[in-house]
Amino acid sequence: MNTAAACGAILQLNGRILLLRRAKDPALGMLDFPGGFIDPGESAEAALQREIYEETGLQAADLEFLCSFPNAYLYRGITYPTCDLIFTGTVIQLPTSLQTTEVSEFLLLEPREVNLQDIAFPSLRNAFSLFLQTRTG
Repeated sequence: MNTAAACGAILQLNGRILLLRRAKDPALGMLDFPGGFIDPGESAEAALQREIYEETGLQAADLEFLCSFPNAYLYRGITYPTCDLIFTGTVIQLPTSLQTTEVSEFLLLEPREVNLQDIAFPSLRNAFSLFLQTRTG
C-alpha cells in the first residue's frame, strides 16, 4: 500500500490558533487543523487552500511549510499510511461557514491553551509541538 499525502495548517488569527473539532471518525470530537487529503494532480499548497476554504469558508495567507510527519489513518477498518505536510499561516477573520460533515465547531485558542492530548493525530501533535518550539525559542 502506498502512502497517501495529506496537508494541514496551523493558522493564526491575532496570535491565537484556529482549531476545528472533528465531526466524524477517525478521532470524532478531537481537535484538528484545517486540511485534508491531496487529490491526484494537486499541489500541497493548492489542496490546503481548497481544504481550508471547504471546511471554514476562509482563505489563508502567508502559508509556509513547517514540517512533515508520518501518520496512520484508520478509515472503515483499514489503516492507511499517510505523510502529513504541515504548514503555518494566518487568517484575517473567523470562519464564515463550517463543513458540518467534517467539522462540528471551531475554537480560537492561545497557543499555551492548546492541550496536545486533545489534538486528533500523533503527526499533528508532533507538528504543534515543533510549532511551539520554533515560536517560543
